[in-house]
Amino acid sequence: MRLRPYRFIAVIIVVLLGVTSACSSSKSSESKAATSADGQRLITPGTLTICADFASPPFAFEENGKLIGFEAGLVEAMAPSMNLATNWIDTPFDSGFSALDAGKCDVIVSGLTITEDRKKLANFTDAYFDADQSLVVRAKDASATKNLADFAGKAIGAQAGTTGQAFVEKNKAATTSIKLFPGDDAMFAALGAGEINAIVQDFPFSHYRASKNPTEFAVVQRYPTGEQYGMAVAKSTTGLLDQLNTALAAVEADGTYNEIYNQWFGATN
Repeated sequence: MRLRPYRFIAVIIVVLLGVTSACSSSKSSESKAATSADGQRLITPGTLTICADFASPPFAFEENGKLIGFEAGLVEAMAPSMNLATNWIDTPFDSGFSALDAGKCDVIVSGLTITEDRKKLANFTDAYFDADQSLVVRAKDASATKNLADFAGKAIGAQAGTTGQAFVEKNKAATTSIKLFPGDDAMFAALGAGEINAIVQDFPFSHYRASKNPTEFAVVQRYPTGEQYGMAVAKSTTGLLDQLNTALAAVEADGTYNEIYNQWFGATN
């Protein structure tokens, strides 16, 4: 039986509505696939993708092909209670926020001090580590150099984009020059080679490096700054921040945090 024109048009509309509904359903499924039951919107469903600088002992560094360190252990301890696997992405410290903004990771965990300027770029978890700044020199120079004022006319190194850079810029002598480095290894190599005369860096990093190389480096000053580290997530993220805070509180409450802390720092901080 041939359909009348108006009935034929009605059939076409019904078919088109069905196709539109199917496409909408498909997009909805894709959206839900990226969001867990807890409201975590993740790059990879079921996996927490973490940006971290792998050259940052004792917080995150590679040894025998395995990522270890305080922050590495802390996040791995938190992940099970979030029902998440982990995927670590090696990211230079000064590239962390751009990587987060570009959607390359869900969270930055990289010895990141919580500051008002950084709060404009990302949301931070509760603080999980207290830190100060420090002055590091070659071990042979330890008795002669104790303060930033001793480096007038000399060069001090700092890692680019860190609160160490901000501290030395604010407190150095007028004639002291600053040389910036992308990471710890290059910075300490330059100090050892005499290319710079000192380093200003977060105390837990410098203390660890000096304790492992006592004949090469010495921490001669610790500056109380009241800094605290937090994990950073994108401003657009919903659910994940609360889940990270809940998981962090859980490992602190059950003693796991203290076990990991003592493994890497003992009573040094």
